[in-house]
Amino acid sequence: MFEIKSRGENINQMFNIAVNNNLSEEECRTFFDAVLNLSARQWADKVCYANTQEFMLYSNMSDELIYVEGHVQIMNGFIAIPHSWLEWNGKVLDLTLGYHDMVDQNNYTPYFKADNERAQSVIRKAIEENSSYNAVVHNLDLLTEEERDFLFSRLPLRNEKVSI
Repeated sequence: MFEIKSRGENINQMFNIAVNNNLSEEECRTFFDAVLNLSARQWADKVCYANTQEFMLYSNMSDELIYVEGHVQIMNGFIAIPHSWLEWNGKVLDLTLGYHDMVDQNNYTPYFKADNERAQSVIRKAIEENSSYNAVVHNLDLLTEEERDFLFSRLPLRNEKVSI
């Protein structure tokens, strides 16, 4: 098991996140206000689901956010990893990878996307069932038929060859 290590206070992290996520001045003010008013654990590396789900559930920006799970390409597109992030004003808002690196929206491929009301409902049910933050798509019973169809349309089949 990996060690979850805080990167420091969220207040200190918000500046890197704002710059790396290409936020405008007005978006920075809104984001900073939400971070300052958020009382949650400190964001950390390798816990994207917890980082995004807490912000989705408890920030005063929740009404404006879309919760997303999918794959993100890292290491110059060489590796795709399961990940979660938020969308805000049509932009990726990545509280995990966006702390260290510039966010390139082209590297993000969603397979589950939900607006505020739907995301909060599914996230709360997933936390209740798992007693922890985790990918909501691990609980297929929580997804609608349409959401499951979208998920499966975005994933390679087990016997399908995937070109690299």
